[in-house]
Amino acid sequence: MKINIRNFLVGTQYIHSRAEYKNAILRGQASLLVMTAGALILITHSLLGLPMYGPLYLAMVLMATASLWLNRKGFYALSTVFLLTIVNLVVFIFDLRDVIADNNSGSNFFYVVVSMGSLVLFDAKEKILIGLFIFIPLSLYLLCHFTHLQVLAVSHLPSSLHKSDQTINFLVAFITCLLLIRLLIDNNTLAEKLLLANEQQLIRSKKRYELAIKGFRAGIWEWDIPANKVYCSPVWGTMLGYNDGEFELTNLEQFMQVVHPDDQPMVATAVQNHLHQRVPYLIEFRMLKKDNKIIWVLDSGLAVWDEQGNALQMVGSTTDITERKEAEKKLHDQNDLLVKTNAELDRFVYSTSHDLRSPLSSILGLTNLAEKTSDLNEMRTLFTLIRGRVDKLDSFIKEIIDYSRNSRMGLEVEEFNLRKQLEETADSLAHISTPNQYKTIIECPDHFQITTDKKRLQVVLNNLLGNAIKYCDKNKENPYVAIHVRQENHTVEVRVEDNGIGIRPEHHSKIFNMFYRASDKSEGSGLGLYIVRETLNRIKGEITFESTYGVGSVFTVRFPSA
Repeated sequence: MKINIRNFLVGTQYIHSRAEYKNAILRGQASLLVMTAGALILITHSLLGLPMYGPLYLAMVLMATASLWLNRKGFYALSTVFLLTIVNLVVFIFDLRDVIADNNSGSNFFYVVVSMGSLVLFDAKEKILIGLFIFIPLSLYLLCHFTHLQVLAVSHLPSSLHKSDQTINFLVAFITCLLLIRLLIDNNTLAEKLLLANEQQLIRSKKRYELAIKGFRAGIWEWDIPANKVYCSPVWGTMLGYNDGEFELTNLEQFMQVVHPDDQPMVATAVQNHLHQRVPYLIEFRMLKKDNKIIWVLDSGLAVWDEQGNALQMVGSTTDITERKEAEKKLHDQNDLLVKTNAELDRFVYSTSHDLRSPLSSILGLTNLAEKTSDLNEMRTLFTLIRGRVDKLDSFIKEIIDYSRNSRMGLEVEEFNLRKQLEETADSLAHISTPNQYKTIIECPDHFQITTDKKRLQVVLNNLLGNAIKYCDKNKENPYVAIHVRQENHTVEVRVEDNGIGIRPEHHSKIFNMFYRASDKSEGSGLGLYIVRETLNRIKGEITFESTYGVGSVFTVRFPSA
């Protein structure tokens, strides 16, 4: 049965990439979901004698069917285009219907779903299509809500149909979001398994390497102990960066001179323990090359004793294990990163599911209240509350997108005017508070040009300025947000200063942690400052801050302009 469902969704062809297979399954499920939803609504409207949108629902079913067929044939990008196009069209028409008729069926939720779908369903290399299908829902939303289009003949729907529309829209949006999040979690789990498999492979490679060091490429040495004469094979000189015939060791003292000074006592002790106590001699230490660079070596040897127990000769081999040491360090760093990633992933999944469900549950409750009242004033109040929950959910999803983009996208360095960028950011955040509640001060030359990743810097500025505005102290006589810019050599410094409520000392060490909220007045997700720090890491920047509770805060960002 499982195989039949798989074949129905993606066809019988073999899919090489695990991630591509997951996307194909999700795309097939989404196509089937849209096709089913369209058919159900078409049947419902037909039974109720409301055929106004019959052709649209029929087109919805047909294009979703075409998307499923293209998915089965392996035309994944085209399948995604078909699916997202019809969903965009249907969402726009019914959002426009809701605006004209002053209804609220929840259809505009799908703008967010479609945008998320474009991030997940398209291949990461299809950046143009991703950008296009993120821009289209936003454009349609703005066109619908900020213009006066009157292209539909609208009639008020019966309350029973209104309720069924809301229910179907909610269920489809809810199930689709769950599928998208589940796909992201599955992909993270797969990446973790691949990392663990690579770790096991590295451990096996290390064992094979330790056996191979006894082979041909080892530097062979021989020590005549009574005469204190040392012979080294030519590989020794090559290993230490010398040309043929340029390197020569004649005694133990010269040998010790090429050993790293910090490791000389350890090597001397190991040699003496082997000669006098016959402890096996197998040791790793650092050596100095001709150019004073450091290499790690594995040195092993075995002595020969006379009948009285006096050591006569010691023969051994030295192998360069620098690559292995670097691999061990890399593995150690990867393990540390894996521990950090797992901890962040646990917090991320828990907090994300909570922060997504909370506003959705609130919206559902408010919707139920709206259905039970006939008081227009009360309904307007409820719709205002629903809008607030939607805005909060939209803001949280944008933060998730910022986090995802920062972790997976490469740097896009460009030259731009920082003053203009600061002014645009301040203007875009003016809606957070009324202009007369605080004063914005920008101290930056008019023609201050910098070169860095503009999108990532915009994420940093949005979060820092947004926090400064949200937590301004309106009880103070002259609340302000000041931005000071200066450049030293190739380093740009941006200070965001405010005289807001400030941050209590006990929160100072934690404010950059994921999902940490430093204020009891905070309504955000707690992701903002974490995203700021991670984003700055990608552009080789850093952030520091000073804050006094009740006085204000200063966040200082430094990053290179190359």
